[in-house]
Amino acid sequence: MTEVAPLHLGQTLVGPLFDEPMRVETVTPAGSGLWSIGLAGTQTERFRRATLSGSDLASLTVLAATSSYDGDGNLLRSGLQTPIRDSARFP
Repeated sequence: MTEVAPLHLGQTLVGPLFDEPMRVETVTPAGSGLWSIGLAGTQTERFRRATLSGSDLASLTVLAATSSYDGDGNLLRSGLQTPIRDSARFP
């Protein structure tokens, strides 16, 4: 039977397990009740992989499931310019 992942890509997690808010990059099953989670720090952008149990997940708080540009023009501009910069670099 396939387990349903408790976390989804793009969610931001905070809790006692991490020094900074962490963005979920990957989620894969790692055994009975365990999940291998790829995370990137929202401030440092440092990537780390953690294997978390159900009790570890219960100690975490989900801040946001998706990115939002709610009124922040700098974020909107950055989001719009990224594909243009990448297409110029990789013709």
